[in-house]
Amino acid sequence: MAVNGTIRPRLSVEVQAPVAGTLTALPFDVGDRIATGDVLARVDDAPQRAAVAEAVAAVSAQEATLAQARRDLARYEALGQFVTRQRREEARLAVDEGAQELKRRRAAVVQAREVQQRYEVRAPFSGIILERPVDPGQTIGVSTVLYRLADLSGPEIAAQVDESYAVPLRVGGEALIALPGRPQPLRATIVHVEPRVDPATGSRRVRLRASQPLDGVPSGLTTSVNLIVARDEAAISIPRSAILRPDSSPGVRI
Repeated sequence: MAVNGTIRPRLSVEVQAPVAGTLTALPFDVGDRIATGDVLARVDDAPQRAAVAEAVAAVSAQEATLAQARRDLARYEALGQFVTRQRREEARLAVDEGAQELKRRRAAVVQAREVQQRYEVRAPFSGIILERPVDPGQTIGVSTVLYRLADLSGPEIAAQVDESYAVPLRVGGEALIALPGRPQPLRATIVHVEPRVDPATGSRRVRLRASQPLDGVPSGLTTSVNLIVARDEAAISIPRSAILRPDSSPGVRI
């Protein structure tokens, strides 16, 4: 059964920034290869850098306050009976409260730095840049697409099969893929069959994986897919476009 297919990446994603702002760096362009963790974009983080600096300064101030409270407590305890019990208890309370406040401020520094990291957008996986619809200096929102990234290391072939012929399809089924410029078809295997028929198109989507690498084959390329649903060595194969039904009676155009 012959159908048309399209080369699709095994994995693709629209890369977006988790924060809004002005793009200060966008180092990659269409066609560039990137690795997991590469910095794909930077958003101006000046306000967040200021927030981190403020949080760090608050920690330093609290460390000084706590150090003074501990010195006071040590002095009161050294004086013994010459200092009232209430004063010593107040000093201990000041040390405890100061220690808790220092923990809170240190946690605020950690949180501020974590937020600052969100101003760098990193690659979620290795792949190739398919699109880059924005430029450095542009103001973006959290829904702005910065890149369209795809993993083309193991591309798949997607095909739509008419519902009249889709019932026999099974994962593991065989197929032959004809690529432009290649004299011999490639063997492929069905790796996924949609569990439902699309009511809008009346077709069922299948995905196939070729048994050989598809190096250099561009994403989006249209291919011819011959799904093998049965074998009959004596059968004559003709394209469905050659079958004529002018009066509901099948015939063959020669």
